[in-house]
Amino acid sequence: MYVVLTDKGIRYTMFHELSTGGQTGLIPARLGGLRGEIAVFNVWNKGKRPHSFSLLGKKTGALRPGRKAEFSVALLRRGSFPYESTVDKGNRKFHGLFLVR
Repeated sequence: MYVVLTDKGIRYTMFHELSTGGQTGLIPARLGGLRGEIAVFNVWNKGKRPHSFSLLGKKTGALRPGRKAEFSVALLRRGSFPYESTVDKGNRKFHGLFLVR
């Protein structure tokens, strides 16, 4: 999953790995993660201020502009799980729900 932090909020794009005929590729995931898989989160701060990202008990520190961080989480339960920027707690554009099917 690619997470982009800007001064306007958090955007993310998730991909699933697809293997067919000996070739491996990525396809966009529409509805979030799948229970049982290990999700790798690549977080990139493209804003001009420090931001952070937190989900399922894992979090990045405050990322300075242009910095990246990575962490992985085992998606063990189905449901909707909140994510947020712990640096931007008061701003609702820095909160959302991550779905695990």
